[in-house]
Amino acid sequence: MALPAPSRPGAGRYAPRAPSLGRRLSAGKRRPRRLCRQRRRRARLAWCPAARRPGSAEKRPLADEEVSRLAERIGPLRPTNFGARFDVRSKPNPNNAAYTAIGLAPHTDLPNWRQPPDIQLLYCLENDADGGESTFSDGFAAARTLRERSPEAFRMLSETPIDFRFQDEDHDIVWRAPILTLDAGGNLLEVRFNNWIRDTLHLPPEQADAWYQAYREFWHLVHEPDQQLEFSLAPGQMVAFDNRRMLHGRKAFNPESGRRHLQGTYLDLDLLESRWRVLARQA
Repeated sequence: MALPAPSRPGAGRYAPRAPSLGRRLSAGKRRPRRLCRQRRRRARLAWCPAARRPGSAEKRPLADEEVSRLAERIGPLRPTNFGARFDVRSKPNPNNAAYTAIGLAPHTDLPNWRQPPDIQLLYCLENDADGGESTFSDGFAAARTLRERSPEAFRMLSETPIDFRFQDEDHDIVWRAPILTLDAGGNLLEVRFNNWIRDTLHLPPEQADAWYQAYREFWHLVHEPDQQLEFSLAPGQMVAFDNRRMLHGRKAFNPESGRRHLQGTYLDLDLLESRWRVLARQA
């Protein structure tokens, strides 16, 4: 897994906000604006392919909407039924388990959409509550292990479409797809894994038993301790990861002991790769 623990000293890359670029002083002298523009382009050029990998971590200035400002340097935010930018914190009458204090098992976001979001960004504003550690697991690595250990279980999860559904007072979004999606050559394209959004299984009883057995095997693989990365995000830290490959979750936390507030958004992979190519031309 390429996602480093951001709490490790030196793990994050520090990038100033746009308003301060070109105004920082070195040895009492102002940097030439052309040099600052070149440094910004090089920093963004390095960040784009890093975000394309399974995951990356970065230190950002501590500010509300910082995740939106960073994402908009790449392209328009990907809106969903939760908005273009969403707040992850415990609140009354939540319409999503993420907006509670309970633990969240490893999952991908929005498998009930025809086209789930590609890149997810999560930025920490506050995290002084007891618990709430972030967890990550590589869904592709777990799928490859399943293919080696239990080919029939892999076949069942890659060839059997199931229903995913999210519904609240304003939305009812449904899509049908396998847990594991392959291309024509049998290579993994995406993982759709979210027990909160998985709908009723509409399969014959004998096929349902085999499917649940395969699902249970995959579930145990993504929960194996040596397959998971766990750390606490500190205020100002951000993670970006491939939502169609990486499973993310969190430990339960006590909202009475402190506040935990993350802001998140999504980016389309097409726009990320487009921005990368444009920056490469300009470098």
